[in-house]
Amino acid sequence: MARIVSSDEKLVPGEFYVTIRTADSQRFTIVHANMDATVYNLKLALSDWMQAYPEDLDIIALYPIADKTFLHTIHPDHRHLIVIANVPTERVPSRYLTSTSEKRTLNLVQLAAEHIPMMESWISCNLFEQLELGCDHPRIDEILLTLGEIILNPAITSIQTIHFRRSFVDTHLPMLDMDVLYAFYQITQTRNITILLDPSICNNKEVIEYGSLLAQYCY
Repeated sequence: MARIVSSDEKLVPGEFYVTIRTADSQRFTIVHANMDATVYNLKLALSDWMQAYPEDLDIIALYPIADKTFLHTIHPDHRHLIVIANVPTERVPSRYLTSTSEKRTLNLVQLAAEHIPMMESWISCNLFEQLELGCDHPRIDEILLTLGEIILNPAITSIQTIHFRRSFVDTHLPMLDMDVLYAFYQITQTRNITILLDPSICNNKEVIEYGSLLAQYCY
C-alpha cells in the first residue's frame, strides 16, 4: 500500500517514505509505503493528485522504474522520485468524468476552451451515455456547433442523453442562444438523443425534456 500524507505525519512501523515531485518541480508531496508496495501502487496513490490515470504516469528515479518494482528495493538515497503524466489525446481528464451518475457521463460544464477540439476524440474513443453541458459557458454556441458535427458521425452510437446545466443563479442570463439550441435539437433527433434542460433555461421551473417543452408551445 502507498498513500499520500502530510509533511508532519509520522511513519508507522513497517513503513518508509518516498518524496515525489513533478518534472517542472512545481508540485511536491510525500508518500508513505509499506514493504508490499510497488511502483504501480504508488501510481494509484498519485492518480488523483496528478489528475491522471495510473497507466498514464511514469515514475523516474535516476532511471524509469517498472510497475512491478517493489519500492523498498529502491535505495533510500534514490527515493526522491519524479512523476510525469503522459495523457493520450483520447484519454479524458478525470475532472470531466462524473463517477456518481448511473450513466457513463462526460461532464463538459466547465470545458476549457483549448479542449473543445478534443471532444471528438474523447467521444469517439469512449462509450459515454450522457453528456452534460453548461448553458452558461461563454463558448456554448461553439461547443454545440462542434458537438453537432460529432453526433452526425454514424460511428457515434452510445449517447442517449444531453443535459444542459446551470452554473450561475437564476438571475444570470444563460449564454445559450435559443436558435442554436433548436438547431442542435434537430440534429440530436436524428440519433434519438434526449435533451434535458435545468430549471430557468427556457422559463421552465424544473428539469424538463426539451421536446416536451416544444410540444407545449405547439398547442
